[in-house]
Amino acid sequence: MSGKAITLDGVEHYFDAPHAGDAPIQVLQPTSITMERKQFVALVGPSGCGKTTVLNMVAGLINPLH
Repeated sequence: MSGKAITLDGVEHYFDAPHAGDAPIQVLQPTSITMERKQFVALVGPSGCGKTTVLNMVAGLINPLH
């Protein structure tokens, strides 16, 4: 098999504001990535850059925004 296995196209995510009236907190800026079948991919970056958020989107645990 060949072809795309996972594609994220311009997804972003916000967490709810900690206090009523505050703006939501953007935790992932618009991000695009395509992972091909049988391709090894590593998400690398500093703490708080959105690695876990991206993986949670791929797993279907949180909904991405476009």
